[in-house]
Amino acid sequence: MSLFLENRKNLEISDTIKVHLPRLPSYKYIVMLPQLVPHLSTDNEIDSFNKYLSAIIEKCAMEHPHHTLPLLLYLANSHKDREFDEVHTTKTSSNDARIATAKELIRKLRNNG
Repeated sequence: MSLFLENRKNLEISDTIKVHLPRLPSYKYIVMLPQLVPHLSTDNEIDSFNKYLSAIIEKCAMEHPHHTLPLLLYLANSHKDREFDEVHTTKTSSNDARIATAKELIRKLRNNG
């Protein structure tokens, strides 16, 4: 999995990995979820990687919600800490894309479940 994450911009390696990773049962991803969820993003630069990663996480959420949903909910609500900060900055967070993607996955899961 680290090979996939490190080489997500390399199309040749990425295509090869994408052929083999779907063969893994979803329970094998459970151990890796804490490392996978932070890589969620909506960046267009690595769009195919994000679509594939979202599909893996969505499959895990459908089949193993008790392991996956806490991570997605944590990410989706991570911006709420700012509401309680006394020093409120107007900078946009680098997490905004990940937060949006996590919220989108949660919305999809609500509609499917």
